Amino acid sequence: MTLRYVSAENRDTDDFDVKFSKKEGEAVYDAVTIHGPWATMTQESFRKHGRGRLGVGQGQKYVRQSNGQLHKAEG
Repeated sequence: MTLRYVSAENRDTDDFDVKFSKKEGEAVYDAVTIHGPWATMTQESFRKHGRGRLGVGQGQKYVRQSNGQLHKAEG
């Protein structure tokens, strides 16, 4: 079973208004931020606002497939 991040698949920007590339291989994060709450983030936003950790209670990394789906890769 492949876990997907369906709610983020069709978004144009992350929670910090950074645009998603929508290209195959793009990393998208659903993770805790240094500001406290969780956020949907691009790689750029995760580096700037993320806590840098993935896993239970920290976050997940998803990778965009050629069909646009985001499949869980880590966390």
